[in-house]
Amino acid sequence: MHERGLRFLLVSVLLVDGDAHAVLTAPRPRLVLPDPGIKLEPFSDARNLANRGCGGKTNEDPGVQVPTVAYQPGKPVRIEWKLTIPHPADNLDTGIRVAIHYGPNDSFDKNILIGGLEGDPNFVDRTGDGVIDNAIPAAGNGAVANDLVATLVTLPAGKTCNYCTIQWIWAARADDGFYMQCADIAITTTGLLSQGYNDGTIPSEAGNELPQNNPDAGTTPGGNNSGDGGGGTVIAVVAGLAAVCAVLLAFYFFKRRSASPNSPPKPFTGVSVSRPAGGLPPGWTSAVDPASGRTYYSNPMTNETSWEPPAAVGGGGLPPGWSEARDNASGRVYYVNSATGASSWEKPRI
Repeated sequence: MHERGLRFLLVSVLLVDGDAHAVLTAPRPRLVLPDPGIKLEPFSDARNLANRGCGGKTNEDPGVQVPTVAYQPGKPVRIEWKLTIPHPADNLDTGIRVAIHYGPNDSFDKNILIGGLEGDPNFVDRTGDGVIDNAIPAAGNGAVANDLVATLVTLPAGKTCNYCTIQWIWAARADDGFYMQCADIAITTTGLLSQGYNDGTIPSEAGNELPQNNPDAGTTPGGNNSGDGGGGTVIAVVAGLAAVCAVLLAFYFFKRRSASPNSPPKPFTGVSVSRPAGGLPPGWTSAVDPASGRTYYSNPMTNETSWEPPAAVGGGGLPPGWSEARDNASGRVYYVNSATGASSWEKPRI
C-alpha cells in the first residue's frame, strides 16, 4: 500500500479505537515527531521510564542535542504540546508532568516543575473528589484534534547549566499508555546562549542519553563558565522576591480591571488552548467569555488580556513576540522572544 494511504489508514484506526496522542511543540523537542506521535506502553511503566530518561529507541529518542534556546533561573518557560488525537477520558486523570534534568544526581524525579505521575510524592487526591489535587489537564473539555495546549512552568532559582533537559509526559490511564518527549536547553544567568557551543569551549553532550554536566557550571554570552557562588544565590533570592511582588501587584491590578464588565475575565491558569488557524502571535491564545459569549485574547507570559485581537507582527521589522536588547557586558545587540523565552545574537527573520 502507498505510504501516504497507509498512514491515513493508521490514523483512522487510532481514531476509531479512541487512542489519545500528543506531541511536544515548545520548547523545540529533540526530535520533531510526525503526527500523531508515538504511544509508549503500558500506563503503569510511565513513571519508571520517565524518571530514567526520554524513552530511548522505543520513543525514537536521538539523545542530547545542542541547545538552541536559553532561559534564566527562576523565570517562566512556556510548555506547549499539540493534541493530535484528543482523549477526553484522560484529560484530567493524572494529566501531564513537566520535569527537568540537570545532572546524574539531580534529575527529573527531583525537579518536577508542574503536574505529576502516579506514584510521585504528594501527587494524591486529598479532597476525596476523585481528582488528584495538583493534576494538570492535558486539554480542556471539548478539545479537538490539533489543538495547541500550553502551560507555564517556573525554573528553579540559582541553577544554571550548559545542557539541561526538559521532559514533557502525558500518562493516559484509559488509553493504557503515555506520550513523552524531551527538549535540550541552556539555563544561564543572562538568558543568552553561549558562544562556547561553536568554539568548543563547552564540551559537547550531543548523543548522550541525558546530560552529564555539572548543574552549577553556568555560561555567559561570552562563553566563559561562571559559578554563581554565594553572591549569585543572594541575587537570585532577591530577584525571586522581586518577581513574586511584581506578580502579586499585577494580579491585584488585574483583578480590579476585571471587575469592570468591559474587561475580559482572567483566563484559566492551568492550561490554555489555541487553534493553529487563529493567526495569533506566539504566546497569545483565544477563549470565549461564558458570561457574554464574546471572544477575548490573553498572553500568559505577559498577563495581558484584550477583547481585540493582538497585532500579528511586532515592531522593528522583527517576527511576532521578538524584541531587541543590549548586552551590558559586551555592548552587543541581541534579540529576545517574550513568548518562548528564546534569545539569539542573530536577528530573527519574519
